Order: sequence, then C-alpha cells, then structure tokens
Amino acid sequence: MPTLIVAGARDGVLADANSIVLNRLIAHSRLAIVHDAGHAMMFQYPRELARLIDGFIGR
Repeated sequence: MPTLIVAGARDGVLADANSIVLNRLIAHSRLAIVHDAGHAMMFQYPRELARLIDGFIGR
C-alpha cells in the first residue's frame, strides 16, 4: 500500500530519524521531511503539508 510519511526536522517529540526507519520498513512509502517544521507542522506549514498530500494522492 503506498504510504506518505511526513515529518518535521525540528520535531522535539518524534525525531525525524523514526520516519526514516519507517520509510525503510514500509514498502512503496514516500518520505517528506519539512526542514523548519516541528511537532505542530500542520499548524506551522499547512500549505506545504497540503501540497505534499495533494501531490501524493494525485500520483
């Protein structure tokens, strides 16, 4: 199943290293790390997150 994994590089709760491991473990997954985002990425960068989701769904 195609899976989108999105992480914030400055997330103090869940390290983006966890997302890198998930990306390796889930076949056909796509990893996007938002470099200036923290744990509340959906509030910090809602447009960028929406673009990532739209791009993933549209492929």
